[in-house]
Amino acid sequence: MVGFSVSDQSPVYAGNLLEDSKTLACYDIKEEAISKMLPSTIQIFVKKWNGETTMLEDGRDLASYGIQKHSTLHQIFYPSTTRLHQMNLSEITDSGPSLPNSTTILNLKHMIAKVLKTPVKTVFLGRKPLRDYFSLADYVIQKSTVLVVALQER
Repeated sequence: MVGFSVSDQSPVYAGNLLEDSKTLACYDIKEEAISKMLPSTIQIFVKKWNGETTMLEDGRDLASYGIQKHSTLHQIFYPSTTRLHQMNLSEITDSGPSLPNSTTILNLKHMIAKVLKTPVKTVFLGRKPLRDYFSLADYVIQKSTVLVVALQER
């Protein structure tokens, strides 16, 4: 995959994750066989029929989220140095005054980084990355709007 170092990918052949300790012969991989490299970190979001977006966690099945027939799954692939965090504006303002609609996404990133004490790479609304010089009003972001934040791990 373009943009991912080899250390951030896992080799897969015939649907099986290849282990470092085994040779290709152990998997009966012949010359000219095709294997895949998949990112080590995959984050999955579900947009429910009611418009709500939920970030899936390990160890839970889809039924435990109340996901129904017309839901849509979205996958975001990131190298392992990135962590995704789901939040809304009320977590940033912390019961203080709400943010002005003219607040830019770049300023929002700085505020989120200050609260979470981690650099922010990207802010998503649904699966759409938000542009730095657009405002909250441009995206109709309100205090209860759920945002997904890609954080740079240190």
